Amino acid sequence: MTAINYHTNNFVTAVKKLTQGRGVDVILDIIGGDYLPKNIKCMAPDARLIQLAVQQHPKSEINLIPFLLKRLTLTGSTLRARNDTFKTAIAQALRQQVWPLIAAKKIKPIISHQFSLNDAPATHNYMERNDHVGKILLIPEKKER
Repeated sequence: MTAINYHTNNFVTAVKKLTQGRGVDVILDIIGGDYLPKNIKCMAPDARLIQLAVQQHPKSEINLIPFLLKRLTLTGSTLRARNDTFKTAIAQALRQQVWPLIAAKKIKPIISHQFSLNDAPATHNYMERNDHVGKILLIPEKKER
């Protein structure tokens, strides 16, 4: 797996280079907005783009010709509107299929930085700079016994 720092690299160029010009088969996007046309440029023929959130903004202008020529699929989903039965099924599948991989250390989250719970304002400032990759953790202070 390769990570691309989109702050210092053009991710469209990097994806094309990493895939020898072919593009990728699946994109899961949580940004939206101006990323949609860039994502389309990264897609291989018959690829799928799944829009899961819109952190940038919900509107984007795109050229539909690549969708036709490359037979692309764009779909969207969010859990917010789904019922509790559906969300429970997802939670159970995660517990059965993903948690064992985490427990076995076959997959692990990328931790960008850890902050003390007492340092929550600094944590928020760090997060707002948006120059990190991975999770930011707030760690409670250990109580002396």
